[in-house]
Amino acid sequence: MDVSTATEHRHSSEITTNAQKHKQRNLEKPATDAQDKPENTASSSNSTYNSKVAAIVRISEEGREALKVMKYDDVAESDSELAAKLKNMDESFASRIQEFRARKDAQLAEDPWLATPMPSCIEAAAHISIYNALDGKVENFTDVSAQLSNMLFNINSNSDLETRAIDREAAKKLAGHIAENYLTEPKEKQAFLDIINKLAEISELRDKGYEIPSQAFVNTDDKITEWAKASAIMDIKPIKPLPQNEAQIQSLIEYSDEKRARDELLKPYRNPALAGKIQETPKFNIPKSYTDEADWEKWKELLCNENFATYQAEQNKTWYADFSKNLQAATDTINKAKSITDFSSNEKWNVVMNLLSTPTQK
Repeated sequence: MDVSTATEHRHSSEITTNAQKHKQRNLEKPATDAQDKPENTASSSNSTYNSKVAAIVRISEEGREALKVMKYDDVAESDSELAAKLKNMDESFASRIQEFRARKDAQLAEDPWLATPMPSCIEAAAHISIYNALDGKVENFTDVSAQLSNMLFNINSNSDLETRAIDREAAKKLAGHIAENYLTEPKEKQAFLDIINKLAEISELRDKGYEIPSQAFVNTDDKITEWAKASAIMDIKPIKPLPQNEAQIQSLIEYSDEKRARDELLKPYRNPALAGKIQETPKFNIPKSYTDEADWEKWKELLCNENFATYQAEQNKTWYADFSKNLQAATDTINKAKSITDFSSNEKWNVVMNLLSTPTQK
């Protein structure tokens, strides 16, 4: 027997021995990974060869099924009924979002005030409320009310945060001076100070990044006048904003519901071996509103959740970090202004003091 023949016999013997071992191992336990499965050299499309090691890497059947389940279109290719169901779900989802956005557009078309920038409206309402409180009580009450409302909201100029904070504190102190020296009835004094303090609070929160809800407006022909009533102003509650608007959030809610519905629809098509290995879309506890701090925190948790906000989660995390940073900076500046006790060098303070001491021109 020559060398080549002996080598062939040895290789043949080794292959037979390895095959018997592989067969025995398969009888003892089911194949669960790539290395336990018989090699199929004909299936070169699923194999990756290393020129140095000559190893073969294959995707296990479990992996194939997982990939199949994740790609809904692939699952549907061989099942026309399932394909039709998935198509109907997609169309229904798109239709619901389109209807919601159409309703919001219709609301804006019917009530343009909802789209009006809030600052100009709030200053006008503040002006009217202060005007009503000072009417006939002080000299030049028209100009005084205009000056005080501008000091509280400072919207007609490109003033910085520090200037707005100082003007706001000056307006509060001027209001105390007016109540003490020009208003006679204790209830009248307190009502005026309550309005000023509430308007200052709204202004302060706005500088911190809060939003004034559109519900603050009463749905009448003269919205500013209605909103300027004391009872309406005292009910206004500025809220922290969210990184998405209402339509975007509704889209996220609908998308989350759709993903869960798809999970349920596709369960029968999954390999039983995958049970518990595929992450199901969780059922989220959606807050109905975010009118208080607790609800806002719940929305923050949701909008930073990759399963809920998906591709926007990281962007939302950045937004919240920036909001917190700006909020702290604004709070520090506002608190610094609150420590000021002498406003005699403030230009607007002096304008109001001069108006109060100058007889109204008949």
